[in-house]
Amino acid sequence: MQKQTRIMVGCNILTSIDGMAYPSHCKNWYTWGKRTDWKMYFYTPRRASIDRMRNETAKKALELECDYLYFYDDDCIVPDQGLAQLMSHDKDIVAGLTLIRGAPFQPMVFNYIKDDEDGNGILDNSMEVLIAQELYPCNAVGFSCVLIKTDLFKKMEPPFFITGTESTEDIYFCIRAQKELKAEVYCDPNVQVSHIVDRYYVNPGNRDKLLDVEKWLSGESKDGESEETRGDDFMSRIKQGVERALKVEPGVRAN
Repeated sequence: MQKQTRIMVGCNILTSIDGMAYPSHCKNWYTWGKRTDWKMYFYTPRRASIDRMRNETAKKALELECDYLYFYDDDCIVPDQGLAQLMSHDKDIVAGLTLIRGAPFQPMVFNYIKDDEDGNGILDNSMEVLIAQELYPCNAVGFSCVLIKTDLFKKMEPPFFITGTESTEDIYFCIRAQKELKAEVYCDPNVQVSHIVDRYYVNPGNRDKLLDVEKWLSGESKDGESEETRGDDFMSRIKQGVERALKVEPGVRAN
């Protein structure tokens, strides 16, 4: 008999899930329960630091003999087929494409640039992933939507995740896994995650349009229009501009 795939799902929640993200989370769990035979576990501590939450979730994944650890964030809208697509790649660490929720909305995908004077590697955002069509190799990814094989944790000493002054806990883990285990890190640009900014979200499909809105609001619009010449409909035009930018369904790639 084939062994049932066991997956630990971890979601860090300070107090509650944003109302924009909650339906997405419900839809994901419905999809997993209705359309798969995976054995799913869920860990969601309240008011835990992000590195503590990730370490505790990894520990529970090992205790329950899970095959994978899947992290998603409480402020993200994740496609309901995203987990299945990430699993299909059979990689050590593979993430969906999430953008930082602030202009210029850079991807949470990083590659090595050079070493600093102390011999530490310097990473930078990989803008090339925004035009990638297939699985994209990289050195580190943000963990807003990421799938990790638990075999990695079995070969590493805890704590697995540490938030430091120079790096976040997710980048720390990716770099350590590469150094110690030669783990492969990838981003799937077709699993597009919508990152909630305020009352709107950013994803690769609407990024350029939102940047146009940001430029317009900051006085850098293409038509050279100043704030004084925008007229009394200033706020209504802001609303219309944002609404136009958001006419992309979460998780659907814009060609």
